[in-house]
Amino acid sequence: MGKKNNKTGYPYRIESRISTDKYEELVDLLSKCQNQTMSSLIRKIICNQKVKLIHYDQTQDLLMEKLSGIQSELKRIGVNVNQLTTYFNKSGDLGNKISSLRKVADLQQLLINKQDELNRLLEPVVKKWLQG
Repeated sequence: MGKKNNKTGYPYRIESRISTDKYEELVDLLSKCQNQTMSSLIRKIICNQKVKLIHYDQTQDLLMEKLSGIQSELKRIGVNVNQLTTYFNKSGDLGNKISSLRKVADLQQLLINKQDELNRLLEPVVKKWLQG
């Protein structure tokens, strides 16, 4: 039997020795866990509890860069639409208004293209999230 200590909520202390390979395996597993100690990790393994691992997927970095770029482009398009709308409302000339409407239509097509690009980028991510 192990030593008894009621301070931690776990009254019995158990000590053991393991091979270097198993120790390295536990250290590797511990590095992928969030807010865990070696003791709590081993306790969860012994008690057949789930061990939550944190996995960093570097492929998401590229996705985030693309999404950030699209966000910037959408902001730019929104500013352009606001400028054209202001110009349209201030202009009394019919020719200038028609020109402004054509520019807004071009920007609308650009927005549709960006929306399609967003859908293509996010489709695999959404499928992955909805699986789990």
